[in-house]
Amino acid sequence: MSNQIVIIGFGISGIISARIALKYGFTPIIYEKNSSFGGVWLTHSYLNCKLQTTKYAYSFSDFPMPENYPLYPSGDDVYKYLEEYIANHNLEKYVKYNSPVQSLKKVDNKWEIIVNNEKYIYTTVILSTGFYGNKLDRFANSKLPNEIKTIDIFKDKNVVIIGNGPSGCDMANLSVESAAKTTTILYRSPRWIFPRYCYGISTHFYTWRIILLIGYKLPNQLLRLILIILFCVSYFIYDSELTFPFEKPSRKNITMNENIINYYKKGILVYKNTTVNTVDENNIITNDTKYPYDICIDATGYKTELPLLGYIDSLPKLYKNIIFCGDISLACIGFVATFNWIQVSELQSEWYFNLLLEKITLPSVIDQKLWVGNHGMNKSDYHDYAFLVYDYMDLLYKDLNPNYRVNISSYIGIISK
Repeated sequence: MSNQIVIIGFGISGIISARIALKYGFTPIIYEKNSSFGGVWLTHSYLNCKLQTTKYAYSFSDFPMPENYPLYPSGDDVYKYLEEYIANHNLEKYVKYNSPVQSLKKVDNKWEIIVNNEKYIYTTVILSTGFYGNKLDRFANSKLPNEIKTIDIFKDKNVVIIGNGPSGCDMANLSVESAAKTTTILYRSPRWIFPRYCYGISTHFYTWRIILLIGYKLPNQLLRLILIILFCVSYFIYDSELTFPFEKPSRKNITMNENIINYYKKGILVYKNTTVNTVDENNIITNDTKYPYDICIDATGYKTELPLLGYIDSLPKLYKNIIFCGDISLACIGFVATFNWIQVSELQSEWYFNLLLEKITLPSVIDQKLWVGNHGMNKSDYHDYAFLVYDYMDLLYKDLNPNYRVNISSYIGIISK
């Protein structure tokens, strides 16, 4: 096997894939479509962007985030951290920037890659492009969060944000704090919105292994009741107008934000469950009324897709969420949604390179397909491991070390510190 390996994408997963490649004696060739590193931290970050998880859950194993970083670092902090990590491992020299991969297909058991209209042939490829692809259909006359370059535009303006995910809530914070005349969030689907801190204490204990295990085992309606009670206690609020998801927390329905509900409680933010139909030059038309605006921000998110492999608005189901059944020549790294994305991507990379070096023995193709079909760890969303991340990591650790055993002390504190 050639010691060259192609890595497509130089965001979080591409960075760690390159470092692990070098660790095991491979030479990475990295194609990055943008002019710099970072993936979404380069292209989608915005003024007041902040991690939804802690720095301890978002650090490489050999290079912790600096102690002087806040517990929940800003987008700028994260980008600086990635820059330092790349420099520390001298990864930049392996990257070809401004090199979008236009085509990727299997030809005669090798991978044909078209980059900037030039064709290349490789034996082994890592896809680390991330699964947040193109923007969901954008509303006319709106701005995206990363297009807001100064807070001055909010002052004395009627600001309406479409979407209640992390970026939508952050934009609403910015609007209120920048003396907007009015701030409104319009959202279609309810979310679990919890503060990063409750009465001065960080709420990252929600990601402890024991807490996630209990949440996974509890019946859905009982967990929902508990979460609603925790919500009301966290914000010292009860309001029949507020709506909550019927599903357990997942990548699609949870937002960490300290201020939104408090602003709503004080009457300085409108938080409305509705459906936006159109946005004209002066009004946002919903299914029940219209909202005049000066600034409309579209924070509805991005499609989950992998267009290079032909998956539009969907993702492939992979063995161990890494490889296609029966084919080890291509790995998808970082296509599992968790609160500790960096650590999972690092472990996936370790698993894949050990597989290439024949230190891991795969079951038969039939058994791989059975795992995908019957033992994929999350039946409701194959790629969301909000509750199952520790079990998934255990699975990979056991492949790397058959003698691996879960440390009982890991049930409290663990990754999130």
